[in-house]
Amino acid sequence: MNFWREKKNRIYIIVITVLTIFISQYFLFKYGIISPLVKGIELTISKGDYIQNIDEYVIKLGESIKVNSGKYIVIPPYASKPKIGFKASDPDVLSIDGDTIKGVKEGYSALMITKDGRAIRKTTVRVVKPKVENLDVEINQLKYVGDSSPINVNVDVDFNFKEKEKCTYEISNDNVLQIEGDTLKAIGVGTSKLYINAGDKVKEYTFNIQARVSDIYANDNINIRVNEEKNIDANVETVPKNLKHPKITYELLGFKMPIERAISLSTTDGTIKGIREGTEKVKIACGGKTKIVTVNVLKEDVESQKVENLEAKSKVVGDNLEITLTWDYLDDILDYEIYLKNNSLGDKDFNLFESIKVNKSDIGKDNKISTTISLSLKDMKNLSLDIYVVGNSNGKHTQRSNVVKVREECGEPDKKPDNIADYQVENLQADINDENEINLSWDKLDKFDCTYSVYIKDNIKTPDGGYVLYQHGISKNNISIPMNKDEDIDVDIYVVANSSNGSSKNSKTVKISKIKLDNKTE
Repeated sequence: MNFWREKKNRIYIIVITVLTIFISQYFLFKYGIISPLVKGIELTISKGDYIQNIDEYVIKLGESIKVNSGKYIVIPPYASKPKIGFKASDPDVLSIDGDTIKGVKEGYSALMITKDGRAIRKTTVRVVKPKVENLDVEINQLKYVGDSSPINVNVDVDFNFKEKEKCTYEISNDNVLQIEGDTLKAIGVGTSKLYINAGDKVKEYTFNIQARVSDIYANDNINIRVNEEKNIDANVETVPKNLKHPKITYELLGFKMPIERAISLSTTDGTIKGIREGTEKVKIACGGKTKIVTVNVLKEDVESQKVENLEAKSKVVGDNLEITLTWDYLDDILDYEIYLKNNSLGDKDFNLFESIKVNKSDIGKDNKISTTISLSLKDMKNLSLDIYVVGNSNGKHTQRSNVVKVREECGEPDKKPDNIADYQVENLQADINDENEINLSWDKLDKFDCTYSVYIKDNIKTPDGGYVLYQHGISKNNISIPMNKDEDIDVDIYVVANSSNGSSKNSKTVKISKIKLDNKTE
């Protein structure tokens, strides 16, 4: 009886002991007092290259990479998960922040998985700094707003990672260029640079983006009169609309010398001036589009013409003052009226002094009209006259000439005034620009109120000819003379200053020559 009772008590004790042990270890594992077993733990790195035969990972310097311990199991399954972490043997080479590692220095370091601070797995990590050996870029040239091109980049480095080496893009003006993915787009007018960077290699590309020109609008026929100035007023339409268009250029067509041209033309702003009756063709160009307009130069209206370069020379002959007047002849105007204001007599207004009629045969080779008028000096001590001339054509009058002043002090010696005829236009300079324009400049004769005339001799077309007046009445001390782009140039040029008291001496002659080599004969 006692035997069975003792046996029963032993069974109770064993059961209680087993239950106590089971419950105790359950709670010990559950609350992490006892560390469980782990199986299947493996170190994996999201980036970098794994070299299997030496169990080594290779990552780039400065690159942050996620690491994990893989899918492992805990034994017993109800146990609290152990503290799995990562540790580097050389923190100067490899830094660790949670589950992220970063290569901070070139070299080697062991990367370990730790369980509750104890290393249970490890591998070697090599940190390298790849050197870019070659940077190849394929990109199309962009010219117009709306153009685009793919950017194909190939980067060769000294350590070939499976992952392609990346490059970065920089744009100097993001109002002109834009990058979407690996595509470059032109979005605005202007200049911008594209920089492609990979390691220490940089490729630079410059793009000058223009608006695409769809059409040029201007009058097909423009009528102006001799000596009239007008702007061609070309308008450019772009695609897209209202963009800043490329520079507009203007060019005279046909092979003519400047002295044969009916107009002068500013190749930059399209200003034309009628020189003589005739017709010219002007080509307008912008952004690959062209338009040709016809300019008709009509005879100048009488009312818009002006008597130019009136000069006066006087001398005392007995009791009279003889005044010789000269001025430029106006085509087809043969009647002229001389108006005089005698300041010595207190005249307040000009009065018609004399009307003259000239014959074409009396006009000199210099295209000048000359006549002499006479005034009595009796009872006059000091004579002061103002004179101007107008042309008259069938009752229509030209604009009046410049006013010349005649002063004569009778009986009293006076210092001889400066005479423009004793002076010469100095420092005449000339050159030819890329537009085939002759640019002239000279020193002003500031001592006189004068304008300037330019004379040209063409040594190619008229080698035995003389100088021809190209333009007169020039108020500035410079002028541009457009030439045909494809034509040889060999001209001599001089300049003369003109005032109410006469003309200066001719400047020194400058020679301008531009002969194409392919036009020369052997």
